[in-house]
Amino acid sequence: QRGAITIQGNAAHPRVLQSAGINDALLVVSTMRRLRNNEELLKITVDVKTIFSVFEPEQAESLKEKGGVPILESYDAADELIEWYEQNC
Repeated sequence: QRGAITIQGNAAHPRVLQSAGINDALLVVSTMRRLRNNEELLKITVDVKTIFSVFEPEQAESLKEKGGVPILESYDAADELIEWYEQNC
């Protein structure tokens, strides 16, 4: 509706990113779990803001140091678990 294009594929493969139009992207969001794959993605998205969903603080720090924007999901998941426990137990 707003002109955003989403692509599902293995972003660890540069060809997938090229097919998705990475050269024209304003933002990339990665949900890949492997730090190595995300670090490779950052090499390709040098001039594009790249957000990463991560579960480990060490991975978040590594990606941040390399120019990525990590979102630490483990804290959100823990908060949700505590909230569920308080409501149901």
